[in-house]
Amino acid sequence: MKKSVIKNNRIAFVGLILFSAIILTLSFVLASSGSLAPSNAGNGTTIKMLWFNVSNLGATDNTLISVTIDLLGTASAGNITNVTLSDGTNVYYNDSISSAPIVIPVSATITANTNYTLNFTISSGATDALIIGANVTTISSGTNVTYSTLPYPSSLSIIDSQNSYIEYGSGTTSSSNLSQDYIYVNVSANDTVSNLSTIAIYLYNSTSNLINSSINNSLGSVTSATHNFNFTSLSDGIYYINATVNDSFDHINNSLPTRTIILDTTAPSVSFSCDASSISAGGTLTCSCSGSDATSGVQTTSYPTHPSTSSTGTFSTSCTVTDYSGNSASSSVSYTITSSGGGGYPTFKPSESQLNEGFEKVMLKNWKTSFEVNNESHTFKVEDITKTHAKISLSSQTQEATLSAGQEKKFDLSGGNYYDVLVKLNSIDTTYGNRANFTIQTIHEQISSSQKNKTNEATNQTKTTTESEKSSLTWLWILIVIIIILILVGLGYKKLKK
Repeated sequence: MKKSVIKNNRIAFVGLILFSAIILTLSFVLASSGSLAPSNAGNGTTIKMLWFNVSNLGATDNTLISVTIDLLGTASAGNITNVTLSDGTNVYYNDSISSAPIVIPVSATITANTNYTLNFTISSGATDALIIGANVTTISSGTNVTYSTLPYPSSLSIIDSQNSYIEYGSGTTSSSNLSQDYIYVNVSANDTVSNLSTIAIYLYNSTSNLINSSINNSLGSVTSATHNFNFTSLSDGIYYINATVNDSFDHINNSLPTRTIILDTTAPSVSFSCDASSISAGGTLTCSCSGSDATSGVQTTSYPTHPSTSSTGTFSTSCTVTDYSGNSASSSVSYTITSSGGGGYPTFKPSESQLNEGFEKVMLKNWKTSFEVNNESHTFKVEDITKTHAKISLSSQTQEATLSAGQEKKFDLSGGNYYDVLVKLNSIDTTYGNRANFTIQTIHEQISSSQKNKTNEATNQTKTTTESEKSSLTWLWILIVIIIILILVGLGYKKLKK
């Protein structure tokens, strides 16, 4: 009987020990803590730092009084704008902090196992790459509140407050004028704290409208990456390119300089002419050339202003116009050089624009200038040059005039009551033979009534003078004939006397 009692007592003792062990084990399991902090924390974001558990051991003296929180890492309290401590139902602290550690009052009755969560809100102006963490160092409570051994440190987070870095990579089309129909863009990006999220490349037209893009938002968990794209089959025009990068906290870097690219695959147009198609050896042949380009503009215009006239024969000269994209076009004209002693005289052929502006040329006797007015061909000719005057003519219907240096005259070539051409004798040079400097300019000026009257009076006066001169000449010839007859009669009379 005694042995049975002892045996039963031993069983009861062992059972008590096992029960106590289970209670202690459950207490340690229920009363625990853990870190919730992410590896990176973006500025302006709220992150969970840690959690911890407290439990009740009795009906009395079971109040959680306060919790002391300290900071870990290199970040100061100034990098945190808000701290919250809650049990999921009640919030016991929701405010900023100016320094650490801080004591958060709780004053909560613990009736069951309770989990508490600590959150930090990172300042929008937080310093990039600082390390931040939280640590529960002290818990003040009643005797019937149990929790696991302190402290409860969180893991450390790196603050990310800066944009990712982005730059143009090798082969990217530069800001320039190009004779091609494509634009290649290659960019590289990296972030020292967070993972990259998206790299985007954009193409805009001359009016800054987005016309194409290439976006890579499947970068995965990487802190550096490259992205490239080739925009092809583009028409001539002005284009703009740039690119952006986002990190995992949506920090957007759009500061990459925009590049301006002009695509031009079309050659420029050329207008080339010389002022004579035939000129005597040693004469001066003057050529002019202009070009235009609608997209990139004309960079160079290359041609001889005064081609050589030292040798006789037929020659050609050319003008080459090059635009800023490297496209070029050429135009040629032919001219003939005749022997200066062979009676050949040059004929100049100014362009319409030269005539509109005023075509100036030094000319000798018998030199000509051909041009068109209202689609009709006309010729200006130097009939004669003296030391003080130059006689000129204009045809198809011949009109003549004699001008002194500095004098000008207007001509109606079409008979339409308008002056069509103005000719001015600028000067006469007799240093090496008689040379006259003329300006020939097309005009469209209505002939007034007074001008018509003056012209008619001058014409009538010319007719009267001509008739008078003819009459005077007639009487002169009659007088000469009478004198001759008298002489002959006198000679005959002498012969008869002999």
